Amino acid sequence: MGLLSSLFGKKAAEELESLVKNVTQGIAGQNPQQSAPQSAAPAPAPVPQSSPIEEEDGPSGFSWGPKMPAEENQYNFPGTFEEYFTKIFQENFGGYSIEIEGAGSNRQLCYTFRSGGSTALVVEILPKNTSVEALRRKCRNQGIPYLRFYHNYDGWWNTKAYVIQRVSNALGK
Repeated sequence: MGLLSSLFGKKAAEELESLVKNVTQGIAGQNPQQSAPQSAAPAPAPVPQSSPIEEEDGPSGFSWGPKMPAEENQYNFPGTFEEYFTKIFQENFGGYSIEIEGAGSNRQLCYTFRSGGSTALVVEILPKNTSVEALRRKCRNQGIPYLRFYHNYDGWWNTKAYVIQRVSNALGK
């Protein structure tokens, strides 16, 4: 809610958060009386048939939802979030030189993907309550693709397929 508070003020951010909560509860059938109008927020992406997430657990999508997916993800990985992301990047994007800044820090990490001497992508791994924008702004101003993953956001699993897909898309693959 930090970003919303800074953009709209605390009261508006709380009202927006409450609206989103009511919409998701209404979609999940938890409290149909509190369902918001359909134009208030987009419906979540449908859950594929092969998903381990059951309907009664609430709405879910690709790499997010109330239950941990069976697929490898940041929370069932036998190591730190830093080790998890580093392993995925090294195993799946070996054609790039990858520099890591902030290693060993529990606050934030920055991975810079380079190819042919130029920066191809910058990926930040941050806590959910961060409000840093300097690197994102710098990348936007320089035309460098930028991604952000949160390492401690409840219900956001950062599944391996999700991380690979987002990074591949940002690299134009």
